[in-house]
Amino acid sequence: MQPVIDLPEIPAEDHYAPSAGLKKALLLSMDHEMFPYSTRRANGLDLDHTQPFTPGRRRQTRSGNLAPLTRRVHRAKTARTWRADQPRPSQLHWSSPLGYRYDVTPNGTRMLA
Repeated sequence: MQPVIDLPEIPAEDHYAPSAGLKKALLLSMDHEMFPYSTRRANGLDLDHTQPFTPGRRRQTRSGNLAPLTRRVHRAKTARTWRADQPRPSQLHWSSPLGYRYDVTPNGTRMLA
């Protein structure tokens, strides 16, 4: 049995690294890497800002802007080889270098038209 987590209700934070509470909530809600068809467990992965963190801007570290990714995927996203948008907490839309689009949630991956 797992606790009920209302991610939109978790307060946003101003610093780069998420607090222990935010990190725990994210890993409970997204227990696998949020990349198309990945089966990697989220523990030990980077909690990556979907939209790049800009020092001095407030409330960037939040459930709707973080997702667990391997370092390799994190770098591919940063280099814009793969592109990611996060329409809501625990959901990412990915675009591949070949133009394929994917919807990724904790329930799995769905290819978009």
